[in-house]
Amino acid sequence: MDIFSAMMARLDTEARDRLLRAMRTPAVVSGLEPHEILVYGAGEDGRAAVIARERFGADPEVRAGRTGRAYALDAGHGWYALAESVRGLLAQARREPSTVFLLTPVGLGEHAPGSIAAMFAHAPANIVLPALYADALGRR
Repeated sequence: MDIFSAMMARLDTEARDRLLRAMRTPAVVSGLEPHEILVYGAGEDGRAAVIARERFGADPEVRAGRTGRAYALDAGHGWYALAESVRGLLAQARREPSTVFLLTPVGLGEHAPGSIAAMFAHAPANIVLPALYADALGRR
């Protein structure tokens, strides 16, 4: 067990959630701890998608769901597909409360940050938001 996981295990649920909600996904995720998963927009050619494929074993054919040490959100097939894949991520995060999902900005070529951030307004604490979404939700 890594240090972060050991520390988190000692906190009560409320303290753990406060700590996780205060975290932000870094602008560039260059490495992952054993308890972390990178969440990126599949169907995009952005930096996070490239990093997911090259560093974390994401399969470029997977449009939504877990792949390697990453989780793909379908950002290339419209709003409905993105919303469905976000629902899948929320369910996965609830099933794996000890896993931290580092969400990168997705779908910004087609949608406003606030619209996408709203999908994560009631996300479990183990989904760490990028500053762009946290700001859109009024979380400082």
